Amino acid sequence: TALVAVCVSAGIPHIPVRRDTDDGVFEGTAGPIFVATHASDLDAVVLRVPRERHRDLVFLQGGLLRDGWLERRGLRRATQAALYLAAGTGTDQGAMRDGGGASVAHGPRASDVVRLLALGGVACAAVDEKTFKKKT
Repeated sequence: TALVAVCVSAGIPHIPVRRDTDDGVFEGTAGPIFVATHASDLDAVVLRVPRERHRDLVFLQGGLLRDGWLERRGLRRATQAALYLAAGTGTDQGAMRDGGGASVAHGPRASDVVRLLALGGVACAAVDEKTFKKKT
């Protein structure tokens, strides 16, 4: 994916997590856990993350996750990002194109989102929850 390509080019340690990822993959790790997956796979991915690391989850979704979904999973305080970007295809695969500077993030790891997207050439602002909800 484009996010993995940015991590590789910037030398950022990363672990792609899928619904069938080994449960022990997070042992001895620290830092943000960027979740960029289809909505139908979110539950399976979250189940792979140890509860003590839930505070590090960063949901990078094209659409807003509903508060009820987050609350039912004990993730109300998790970081969310609303992304306005396009991922490259064909020979441009692994690149990201800014969607007009409209991407926003809120939560304890919002600054990590801003830094990661900036490395890929995408503008993103860290905002409070009220602003986030207005923008999404």
